[in-house]
Amino acid sequence: MKFDEIEKMTPKRLEAKWHINDDTGYLLRAVYGKTERFVLHDHEFYEMFLTVSGNIMHYVNGEVKMLEPGSMVFMRPGDIHGYLYSGEERYDFVNLAFSCECAERMLEYVGGAADVTRFTQSKLPVTVKLNKNETAAVIKKFDSLNAVSKDDHVAARLRIREVLFDLFVNYFLRSGYKEESFVPQWLDETMQKMKERENFIAGADRMAELSGKSKEHLARSMKKYTGMTLSRYINDLRINYAANLLLNTNLSVTDVCFESGFGNLSCFYTCFNEAYGVSPNKYRKGRF
Repeated sequence: MKFDEIEKMTPKRLEAKWHINDDTGYLLRAVYGKTERFVLHDHEFYEMFLTVSGNIMHYVNGEVKMLEPGSMVFMRPGDIHGYLYSGEERYDFVNLAFSCECAERMLEYVGGAADVTRFTQSKLPVTVKLNKNETAAVIKKFDSLNAVSKDDHVAARLRIREVLFDLFVNYFLRSGYKEESFVPQWLDETMQKMKERENFIAGADRMAELSGKSKEHLARSMKKYTGMTLSRYINDLRINYAANLLLNTNLSVTDVCFESGFGNLSCFYTCFNEAYGVSPNKYRKGRF
C-alpha cells in the first residue's frame, strides 16, 4: 500500500466497549503469522504492543517507522496508526489494550516521581527497543495475564495494574533511555549488565569482557553513541551506588568508598564532589 493512499483514508474509530473487557479493564491479543490486514484506525483506549519476530512498518500519525523485533510501543487514544508488513517473512506481535482509567491512574502515580509528559504530549508514541532477554521477560509478563481466571475480576484488575506499572517503569522510564536511540544492541546490553554491582566494581576490563569487544573498540563506541568515556560511565554507576549507601546504611565513608568500587579515598571524594557538589559527609548529613 502506498503512502499517498493511506493519507486519503478515513481512520476507523475503535471503541473501548468492543475492544476492552469492561470487568478487567484490558484485553490481551497475540498475533502469529501474517493474519492481519492493514486497517487505519485510532481508538478510545491505550495500547502497548511488542514486535516479537519479523519486521513491521508502523504507520503512525503521518509517519512510517520500522519496528524490528523487540520494539515496544506505548500507544495513546487518538494516535492514528496501522501495520504495514515488510516482505514475506513471518511476523509475530503481542498487543495489550487497556482502559483510560488504568492508564491515567498509572501515569498520575508515576508522574509524582518522574516526568511523563513526553508520553502524553509527543507527536509520536514513545517506542523502546528491548534486547532479547528483555523481550523474553516482557512476553512472560504479558503471558502472566493469561494465568488469571477470567472469572476472577479482582485478581485480573490487580494483575493488569502490576503488569502496566512494571513495563512502564522498568522499560519506558528506564534510566538513561533516549527515544529512538541508535546505541547498538551489543552496547546497550553491556551497559545494562554493568549496572550490576559485581560488574561496575570490576571496572572497564569487566565491561570489555562482557561486550565481547576489545577495550579500545568499546571505548570508541561509548564515546560515539553516548558521549561518555568508559571511566565516566563506570564512575557514575559507582557514585550512584555510593550515594544510596550513604543515605541508607551506617557504613563509614571509607567503607562506602571501597564497597562502591573506588580504589582510593581521594578519587572517591573528587568524583563525588563533581557529581553532587558536596563531600560525602555533607551529603549524608543533608547539607545540600
